[in-house]
Amino acid sequence: MHRNMNRFQALLLLLLLFAGICLPGCAAPPQEQFELPEAPPMPPDPGGDYCGTLYYPDAQGRFLVPVQRKIAEAETVIRNTMEKLVKTPQLEQELKPLGLVPLLPEETTILGIHIGGAGPSRV
Repeated sequence: MHRNMNRFQALLLLLLLFAGICLPGCAAPPQEQFELPEAPPMPPDPGGDYCGTLYYPDAQGRFLVPVQRKIAEAETVIRNTMEKLVKTPQLEQELKPLGLVPLLPEETTILGIHIGGAGPSRV
């Protein structure tokens, strides 16, 4: 009987060692935490305005800074967006408190816009 007890204790000790080695490795790996990006805004009603992000350089020309701007929704929304980047006295006044300057010079004229289906766009 004493011999059976020693075998039982040895078997129990082996099971505990096996469990101590294997079970910690069975835990689920930690999951990376991340935030989902914000959903894009719903398209506006035709003829309304929408809020878009335009990038303007800082006064030293070192950085481009994102700025939310209202842009008129129309068939020419791309032209309207491009015109928001051209230097005007009103735009200069709006950007000056932010330490920013218009991206395109005052002499800029948009002659045309071509958006291809799969290729590059031209302005």
